[in-house]
Amino acid sequence: MIEKTLIRTTDGDLTQQSLCFRAEPPSPIEKPIKNLVADFPKFRWLLQEPVELDRPVVEEMRAACERRQQAFGLCIGYPGFHGWMCAVQGGVEPLSYAECDTPEILQEWFELDLAFGTKLMELLIAIKPDYLLFGGSGTITLASTELARKYAIPALKKWSAMAKAAGIPTMLHSCGKSRALVDLLCEETDVNSINPLEIPPMGDVDLAEVKRARGRQIGLMGNLHTTEVMLRGTPEQVRAAARQALRDAGQGGGFILSTGDQCGPATPEENLFALVETAKTEGVYNSRGNLRI
Repeated sequence: MIEKTLIRTTDGDLTQQSLCFRAEPPSPIEKPIKNLVADFPKFRWLLQEPVELDRPVVEEMRAACERRQQAFGLCIGYPGFHGWMCAVQGGVEPLSYAECDTPEILQEWFELDLAFGTKLMELLIAIKPDYLLFGGSGTITLASTELARKYAIPALKKWSAMAKAAGIPTMLHSCGKSRALVDLLCEETDVNSINPLEIPPMGDVDLAEVKRARGRQIGLMGNLHTTEVMLRGTPEQVRAAARQALRDAGQGGGFILSTGDQCGPATPEENLFALVETAKTEGVYNSRGNLRI
């Protein structure tokens, strides 16, 4: 199935298309912004500040989490190439040219995203979730550290401070390269934890190293390889990798054993169960706060 969408604005129309395979998420084949200079005046109409949340739906989600004895969290995306590329035909390449040729457009986009997100943060905080997740897949992979500092960090600094003032812990998700992002979060924001801390070749994180360097400043979550370990490995290989991750980052607390990003649908269930069982049996602390492993 191909889903076609027409977006009509005061400044003109935008079109987009998604390709939808059965039992798979939709994939964009036509994005709304074909030419940033011509189309951004139209696209900015989609960046109006939110007015309210659908409270009945949110409370239904909260109730579902409570029934499963799970934490209830809400998510918000933050500005940068990683998000903007989803709206621009050609992705990162035209955004890179725009950074040189028309930086005023990207600056306006950032300011609109910041205003939108700040209002959304107010609405999310009023819901009083157990935690808030900042979503920014590929923040460093799809842009430089300097561009992340320019567009992502100012928003994260403001929004994490808002959450901290409300007593709500925050986590950030950014798959791909994230080692430099850990430093930025520790030095310039109040973000409490980060995932999925992927190892090469998908990412650039040495779990033991980042634990030594930043483990007292930020919570860590990850980083079992989703293909070589979780998808293609045996349950015993999953257990071995999980034990190593616990040794690398578990001592003293501040670590959540998990996979490096999401597992593919073909991941064997026995591997998922092996990870959970290892966390339950070996991710146990003694009276001194040290892992028994």
